Amino acid sequence: MTEQVPNGYSPRLYNEDLGPLPQKWNWYNIFAFWMSDVHSVGGYVFAASLFALGLASWQVLIALLGGICIVQLIANLVARPSQQAAVPYPVICRLAFGVFGANIPAVIRGLIAVAWYGIQTYLASSALIIVVLRFFPSMAVYAEPHFAGLSYLGWFGFLALWLVQALVFWAGMESIRRFIDWAGPVVYGVMFLLAGWIVWQAGWSNISFTLAEKSLSGWEAFGQVIVAMALVVSYFSGPTLNFGDFSRYCRSMKDVRRGNFWGLPVNFLAFSLVTVVIVSGTLPVFGEMLHDPIATVARIDNSVAVLLGAFAFVTATIGINIVANFVSPAFDFANVAPSKISWRAGGMIAAVASIFITPWNLFNNPEVIHYTLDVLAAFIGPLFGILLVDFYLIKKQQIDVDALFNDGPSGRYYYSGGVNWTAVKALVPATLLGVAITFTPLLQPMANFAWFTGCFLGGLLFFLLARREQALRPMALATAG
Repeated sequence: MTEQVPNGYSPRLYNEDLGPLPQKWNWYNIFAFWMSDVHSVGGYVFAASLFALGLASWQVLIALLGGICIVQLIANLVARPSQQAAVPYPVICRLAFGVFGANIPAVIRGLIAVAWYGIQTYLASSALIIVVLRFFPSMAVYAEPHFAGLSYLGWFGFLALWLVQALVFWAGMESIRRFIDWAGPVVYGVMFLLAGWIVWQAGWSNISFTLAEKSLSGWEAFGQVIVAMALVVSYFSGPTLNFGDFSRYCRSMKDVRRGNFWGLPVNFLAFSLVTVVIVSGTLPVFGEMLHDPIATVARIDNSVAVLLGAFAFVTATIGINIVANFVSPAFDFANVAPSKISWRAGGMIAAVASIFITPWNLFNNPEVIHYTLDVLAAFIGPLFGILLVDFYLIKKQQIDVDALFNDGPSGRYYYSGGVNWTAVKALVPATLLGVAITFTPLLQPMANFAWFTGCFLGGLLFFLLARREQALRPMALATAG
């Protein structure tokens, strides 16, 4: 890569994708971002699962509202530094971790995104294959032979969606913005049409807002509400962590907060209610409860409706994959070597790596998936805590943008050899504790709260260590003098 580097900026820290950019996005672009993040096959299944916890409908709504309001608060907090400096998440991490130490949180987030990118692509391709077999049943013969754990038909679906997503991403950030601007509303239109058809077929009296086979009450129900709130926060923790990758493009924090309000509490509650109407209605209409929206669409005896529904849900899943699991590692991996890895190259590294992890093998083992989710939360939580404590309590919301790209010893964020070891010392024990909770049977009930424990512990340790260092610094200078 050869490009003009601004005076005083290091090519080891800067390229055009990582540097400050013009801020043109408005509140609707952020609203559309969250619509793309929520309106997916995974989001549909997740929302339905909360209504199957054994809680009354009003209890589920309290859990949804409480959890999503926490997500909204965190998203607003994470958004500010990137919007203020117009730089992405890995560059903002240089504030707390140092100009080179920022590669630690960036690579952690990038690797997590690679895993989820592969899993989401596999989920969308599996749904697509259901529709393909509906119209071309003779292709079922290719669903039997396997290579590396996936059928030939499965490989066709996976690589087809992989290529489509790569083309959208390669077109650039402006094309991604236009894509998510219409993808979310399209899914809403299909969802409302599908819900209307289900209610018409089943009758409103057969629609239930409780999908559970058991009923909880008292303290047991209260505990399940708290767990449901934690699950909501954990589900959105990935895209919320790198939300700065998108808030950097916004004209103002007012636009960010407005987009977050409509995109999170309002949008998520509406989507969840429509989802449970559809899932509940599949029982009287089809004789079984279907939690996969594309499987539901495939049962409709109308080819046009099947194609429209499949197109909408596959498009939605592509949307969330690009915004949550393609854009993030693109910036994260570019941050490792800006002069050699562009934003597009970083994204393609993630995309290619997602094939080699064979996500279908990971997804087909529920026990592995369970531990994977908890371990990812254990890694993500401390990153939130350290980033927020540093920006709001230590740095007092002050950013020297030029110093973010200065790799000289005199740079404000150079610390010790480019790494702030205080942040690393806080990150390691907070992460290890979260992992220990996940794999210790006696502590399993706490696993659902791995994000919260990691965030709190990481932030607290960093605050105490940073304050101690600030207190010792004058003494060290006086001794040296």
